[in-house]
Amino acid sequence: MSLYDLRFKEADDMRWGSEVMSAPEVPPIEKLRHAKDISFFQAPLIVGTPDDAIAEIERYTAQTRCTHLSMWMQMAGMPAEKARKSMALFAKEVMPHFRKH
Repeated sequence: MSLYDLRFKEADDMRWGSEVMSAPEVPPIEKLRHAKDISFFQAPLIVGTPDDAIAEIERYTAQTRCTHLSMWMQMAGMPAEKARKSMALFAKEVMPHFRKH
């Protein structure tokens, strides 16, 4: 394969990759809050108030035999201060609800 052909193939692959591999636009928080069955790489997302989180965790654990959760509290591009506030709110309002179980 000539150098020209190789570069043409690389450019064509890059164009294909950008079309296929580009990330979808993230909907505004208002839409995420009321969306049902949203996921990230097929892992369920919980977006909303502490009461929303409690209800969704209860629903999820009732439907599965889940006994532990792995939380991802900061999405790409989210300011660190917002993530810290979200974690503090989760610890204060949501975690105590499940300590009884």
